[in-house]
Amino acid sequence: LFPVREHGDGVRAPRITAWRAGSGVAATLRDPALFGAVAQAATEAGATGIGGIGFEISDAEARLEEARADAVRHAMARAEAMAEAAGLRLGAVLEIVDGGGLSPQPRFAARAEAAMMSDAMPVAPGRQELEARVSLRAELCG
Repeated sequence: LFPVREHGDGVRAPRITAWRAGSGVAATLRDPALFGAVAQAATEAGATGIGGIGFEISDAEARLEEARADAVRHAMARAEAMAEAAGLRLGAVLEIVDGGGLSPQPRFAARAEAAMMSDAMPVAPGRQELEARVSLRAELCG
């Protein structure tokens, strides 16, 4: 419920004159190209507003775990290459820190070219990125 207010005129204070009822529905679409058709169907069924459109990766945690594992492998390979360049070898790993203190977070970046995804309602395509960073500390052996 939302109050409908009559604004005051300096003599009379603002007051509630009525109440407006509203309801909402949340939908998850796996194919953004369907958004236009769904929005059009909702409007034809009586919807008077659409809001809160958001994009997210449905299996973000699994993909982040994979990215973290890749980041560790990459850090190990770089550390081994640097140790070899210094005439040393990599010893025991002493510490691995996820993100150097920062946790990976999804970001949404809209593309510059806004392509039409449906004749009913355009939605600009975009992409999401998940990023994992690790810091690795290891012994160097001579």
